[in-house]
Amino acid sequence: MEEMNETHTDFAGRTRHFVTRLDETPGGLRAEAVETGKVDGYRFKVVAPSGATGQALWALRTKMSANLNVRHIEREEGHRTWSMTHDVLRGRITSSKDSEDPTLIVDGKPLLWEEVGRMLSSYQGFEFEFFIRT
Repeated sequence: MEEMNETHTDFAGRTRHFVTRLDETPGGLRAEAVETGKVDGYRFKVVAPSGATGQALWALRTKMSANLNVRHIEREEGHRTWSMTHDVLRGRITSSKDSEDPTLIVDGKPLLWEEVGRMLSSYQGFEFEFFIRT
């Protein structure tokens, strides 16, 4: 397993620190970047053909850039609920140690299922598509 430290800038101009790991698996070369210093921070993963280190890193950094450069949620000062900045919500599904419900990591922030429900309540009557990717 190969490991390296990297920094990337997010949509707000904040520097985010990542540990990037390359690991050969039976399915190919897995590249993963995990934000350091945060339990529920950003995490990105891609798989490339075995031995294709350059391709794996390019795909991983492209995915990171696409996600880090867009703010998906915001909270107005004095408000307790989050709102979507676009009609797209991107992130990662994880578990919660305090609840049986899943937690979504969006913009590097954990959102409890109840918070997601409150955020979506303003979209009542709208249609949606829900995609899950690896």
